[in-house]
Amino acid sequence: TRAWCAFVPLPMTDFRDGCSFSTPRGLPARTHVSRKHVRVTVVSRAKTMRRGVLFALVFACVSFPNLAHACSTFLVGAGASHDGSVIVSHSDDGEGNPDARLSFVPARDHLPGARRPVWPDLEDNPRFVGMERGTTYEPGRSVPPDAKPTKPIGFIPQINHTFGYHEGNYGVLNEKQLGIGESTCSGRFVASSIGNGGDALFCVNELSRIAMERCATARCAVLLMGSLAFQFGFYGASGSFEGGSETLLIGDTTEGWVMHFVPYPETNAAVWVAKRVPHDHVTVVMNMFTIREVDLEDTDNFLASPNLLDVAVKHGLWDPQAKDHDASKTTPFDFTKAFSAGEYAHKFYSGRRVWGGFRLVNREWTDANLSPEYDDLRLDAPYPFSVKPAKKVTLADVFKWHRDWYQGTDYDLSKGSAGGPFGVPDRFTAAAAINGTRDSQARGTTNSREMEKKDPTKPKPKWGAWERSIALHRTTYTHVTQSRGWLPSEIGGVMWIGMHAAHGTVFLPTPCGVSSLFHGLTVGNATVVDRTSTWWAHRFVMNLARGMRFDLAIGDIREAQMEWERKGEGVLKEMERLFLLGTVGDEGRNIGSTHLGVDGDTDGNDGFSGRTPDGYAHRKLGLTKGGGDTNETKGGETFETEGASTFETVSTSQTAMITRLTEQHARLVTEHWWKLGDSLMAKYADGFVSANDGKSEPGLSVGYPDWWLEAVGYADGPPPPPDPPKNGFGVGIVGRRELVKTGWGASD
Repeated sequence: TRAWCAFVPLPMTDFRDGCSFSTPRGLPARTHVSRKHVRVTVVSRAKTMRRGVLFALVFACVSFPNLAHACSTFLVGAGASHDGSVIVSHSDDGEGNPDARLSFVPARDHLPGARRPVWPDLEDNPRFVGMERGTTYEPGRSVPPDAKPTKPIGFIPQINHTFGYHEGNYGVLNEKQLGIGESTCSGRFVASSIGNGGDALFCVNELSRIAMERCATARCAVLLMGSLAFQFGFYGASGSFEGGSETLLIGDTTEGWVMHFVPYPETNAAVWVAKRVPHDHVTVVMNMFTIREVDLEDTDNFLASPNLLDVAVKHGLWDPQAKDHDASKTTPFDFTKAFSAGEYAHKFYSGRRVWGGFRLVNREWTDANLSPEYDDLRLDAPYPFSVKPAKKVTLADVFKWHRDWYQGTDYDLSKGSAGGPFGVPDRFTAAAAINGTRDSQARGTTNSREMEKKDPTKPKPKWGAWERSIALHRTTYTHVTQSRGWLPSEIGGVMWIGMHAAHGTVFLPTPCGVSSLFHGLTVGNATVVDRTSTWWAHRFVMNLARGMRFDLAIGDIREAQMEWERKGEGVLKEMERLFLLGTVGDEGRNIGSTHLGVDGDTDGNDGFSGRTPDGYAHRKLGLTKGGGDTNETKGGETFETEGASTFETVSTSQTAMITRLTEQHARLVTEHWWKLGDSLMAKYADGFVSANDGKSEPGLSVGYPDWWLEAVGYADGPPPPPDPPKNGFGVGIVGRRELVKTGWGASD
């Protein structure tokens, strides 16, 4: 925390217990803090109505917002995971022009008086053009060479040293094992950025990056991002209520937090709240706030902006003197009920995924206590903040969660006519663009609605929507961060990255200590197929599978996923072994072996069923049993790594080793995935199924399933042809043999 405290020009108190801020203009002062509720100066109804004009105007301006990005997230507490790590996951669900590039931003030292640029919220390609955020964004790299450099919208004071980290659309994982996931939410207020008609400086993307640069703990990240959003203003992604607010899931080596942001344009001071995830629980956030009651005195588990309750009271979002249903006590403050605008896109868009997520975490408990049906997700509060898992959670579990389309439930997207004859769970947007524009992709707008504007005499179209699952075909990437405080941060923190849709991807391990990323992870433009791009390899295969026999091809994909994710686990274990040998000698190997069981194979306790293919790391990645030059510690650099003080010196050879092995494994996966696409094409092309071994006879026609033929009216298709012409010897065509045998047609 010392890295950022020096620059924040706000009055601070002890950071362990929260922050103390001055009250922003236009808000009544808080007068008393109680255990469960905070009494505030009550504003009269007349004043509330006058001051609520802004509130009404906000809603009047956002009747037809654009579709916002929608992401699914999980956070696993240290006591809920199989190895004691804190796990944060995030699916970055984009649209038609995603920026599929990842970037490694190196640690830097800065001169006194330096300023840190604040970049605008850009998520489509290119999200950034310039040199300030790693080599990925160099001009001409997956973008046109004449693309203009991104300009900052403001600056804040820089600190003397910033940490290195990985980023995509948001900060993902830094060198101190701080991991972050994001989920866009609706909110009661919206704001615009500087340069776009507003005064707000920070989007959630930039807040997450600054947290990566300056914080080693989740609590530090919450306080830092909250103070910046409160002081300089916060704006959401879409400028509408659908994307106007945000949630971050933040984890370090010991704990995890959920943090909600709401813009407040009247004072340009964001409203925010954060809640710590119980140590042995798992939480999910699916595009809607989940924090309900807030205890502001319990600073071990809650943190919040100083204007939280004042804004709620001022705009009539909560009445601190109202009584609950039995009139025995005052109504507790419910953050989601007060500040959320509910589900966007359609009912069940968020809530069904929350139910589905908890079902994956603890099926028996969820079946007994939760329902997939409800009236109003915001008002009813049908789901808890977090649940205890049925068993300790493994990485493989989290990978599987992100591949879920409600299999085995009444909402299974691979079933029914909408899934087609071959059980495709993906659903495209019902509203296609009209005349080359994206206007018809706005919420609730379809082609028929566009036609209605042109011809009002036509019948009003009916509402329609698809079920939304966690797995999504338009995901740009999914990351799962693993923070393990018993290891040096360079190898203890791991970003498992899966490019494109989770149900079609392989998760690749990338430790904190790498000095660069594999090239294939840093390129990817949706408009040009790039054979060097890992994202394109997975996108290509997934679209092939979807267009052919998905029910069969997904089996091939799953088999390859399991194989390569096991290999990735094996590579990571070998990197841990070699890294510890190079750091603290044989004693380090014993520490790692005792905790991780890295004697050479995996027995299922690592979260992957089966064993790592024998000798993969040594055979494919060019390793030797002795660890090569990784015992070299000269020229090392000392890091102040929290939770890993035993490991003090990291050599450049160790950094080079984990970088090289990470890149080589990613390269092998990318190459294999392109070959998998060729295999699927040969195996399922043109409606036939072959063994794809070059030996068996190709071309077995398996056809459509009977249920689908019946559903589409196959029996009502063209009837059989008329009977052939008749002759004296029966119905049909007579061949030469019959002519000779019978003499039919011969001359007398």
